[in-house]
Amino acid sequence: MAITNNRLLHAQFRISDAASDSVNGVDVGGLMSSSVQAGFDDIITAGADGFSMPEVDRLTQFARGGVNTQAWTLILDILAGTVDKYWWYERISGESTFRLNTIHDPYIHAASINLAHRGRADCAFSFECWASDVTNTVTSMWETSDAITLVNAASAITYAPGLEILTGNHGAESDIYHITNFSMNIAGQLSRASGDGDVGYTALDIVWGGQPISGSLTIQDSDRFQSLLLAAKSDLKLTVKQAQGATSKALTIKDVIFTSLDSTSNAGPGYTGYTLNWVQNSAQSAGYGYTTNKPFTGDVAGVTIANV
Repeated sequence: MAITNNRLLHAQFRISDAASDSVNGVDVGGLMSSSVQAGFDDIITAGADGFSMPEVDRLTQFARGGVNTQAWTLILDILAGTVDKYWWYERISGESTFRLNTIHDPYIHAASINLAHRGRADCAFSFECWASDVTNTVTSMWETSDAITLVNAASAITYAPGLEILTGNHGAESDIYHITNFSMNIAGQLSRASGDGDVGYTALDIVWGGQPISGSLTIQDSDRFQSLLLAAKSDLKLTVKQAQGATSKALTIKDVIFTSLDSTSNAGPGYTGYTLNWVQNSAQSAGYGYTTNKPFTGDVAGVTIANV
């Protein structure tokens, strides 16, 4: 009996000759994983006329998911860019060719970065596909092409992931010592709708209301954890060393206040850590991203990533 092997493996991002942009016009290297969920959001079931098994109808096709990469310095560009597409390759088992996965019209509605002490930084973003035509199905939003031969030996992207947090300060709380981890989440609220016989979500918008920017800071600085918790709002500034000798980055989140503190002391050999949760407290006189409706960029940027 002949062997059947339809498996895929070794996901990777590479520059595609078939498309000049990656996601939102930003070439995102350092792919670690991609996940996609697809199907029908509305499953309508109803029993009738004494039948014990209901009839089932499926409506509103969707494609959504997330991507995890090491290109943390590009996360703001991904969020602020023009909706376009994202793709990645997977090697076809037993073959020398690849499958090209293309996600069309992904609306990036949430993103996060994670910086660790002497470990590779990473970032992630979540997307919901917009159905750009009333007839678009799952296969229109998540397109696959097989028998692809890679032209480039490696991705041309220089993404220079982070390695460690060198310095940190928060207003009068300068020189925060022993920072072991930092995380930031930027999350919008999705509005989506279909109707009039549309196959998928033909209306899709992101609202940046509520508390869209928040995160946590973990330190081992036993002299600073309580004063940070009680400190007035101020810019939180971190200097991040980049891999392979690339220029260090300055990450600034404006008007941060800390909201809670968690700490666990134990009898083991590890040092006591303090995790402080934080939120961004927008300036009342000039809200961040007021003219762009994007609080992380625009006229007054709530978050910036720049060369030191």
